[in-house]
Amino acid sequence: MQAHFRIRKATNGVELNFVIKDGGELLHWLWFEDIAAAKAFVKVLKRKCTKKYLFISVQEGLYYFMLIEKFRILFCCSHDYSSAQRARDGFALLCRQIRKAKVMGLTEL
Repeated sequence: MQAHFRIRKATNGVELNFVIKDGGELLHWLWFEDIAAAKAFVKVLKRKCTKKYLFISVQEGLYYFMLIEKFRILFCCSHDYSSAQRARDGFALLCRQIRKAKVMGLTEL
């Protein structure tokens, strides 16, 4: 299975998920008003997925990675990691697989 973005219709707009090659979801439950906004976010995410924008956050002993540009959070990872290194590894996995990922069609939630 190839890594891909999946857009699903939700009650208040659309939900965007990023599914990695092994079938797990690395990003999930990102909500947008419409499909166009979700697709625009995918374009920005593909362009900005570099170490330059990486920020590791810790909250209650769990680590998260975020992409931040000029004090604006582009997105925060939906998963929690047990260490900063694991969060960096998760970010590296995202960056490796996101470049060639396609946006899959709209499905019902």
